[in-house]
Amino acid sequence: MKVYFVRHGQTEFNHIGRIQGGRIDSPLTQVGIEGAKKAGQRLAEVKFDQIYASPLQRAKDTASYIMAENNDPNQPDIIEEINFRELQFGNWEGQFIHDIKEEPQYANLKNQPENYDPSGHEGESYQQLVSRSQQALAKIIKEQATADNLLIVSHGITLTTLIKSLEGKEQAAYRESGLLANTSISIMETDNDGRSFELIAYNS
Repeated sequence: MKVYFVRHGQTEFNHIGRIQGGRIDSPLTQVGIEGAKKAGQRLAEVKFDQIYASPLQRAKDTASYIMAENNDPNQPDIIEEINFRELQFGNWEGQFIHDIKEEPQYANLKNQPENYDPSGHEGESYQQLVSRSQQALAKIIKEQATADNLLIVSHGITLTTLIKSLEGKEQAAYRESGLLANTSISIMETDNDGRSFELIAYNS
């Protein structure tokens, strides 16, 4: 089974530099829409057994644009999975990055995830994010045991940390290569009920 992970397209908040986590949303920009369409064209010949997206509109819209380019005439519906939503940033959400970039925990968020403590701004920890996203993926793989290809459309931190954790990386290494780019495609393969994964493509 191959699992295709795609980060949503560029949004208005991405473009203007505002924090956008698991509680707030903003629409895709035209750049984001075009990026989603191009990702769909790259995946046009892949027959997906099931499609999952974060319930945030930016992810659902990206999934819809991707599948609009797919050549499978019998596409499955897009299923919302709440545990693929983005990391929640608490009272940071909606703020401009330049207003919080001097916060010690913002530096930890980006550069030292093993030291990130979100309690001061009522956010969610990396451990909580990995736990919920791994549980969601395990449930999906169990439910889709006979599937060949699954598509998951989610968010930058969620997908980056999920993939790193499935590779067996320690928390300190979650941000070692930065975040996945908007509408990038990453692929992992598992053939043993999701107990181990092989990375086939990353941030491509």
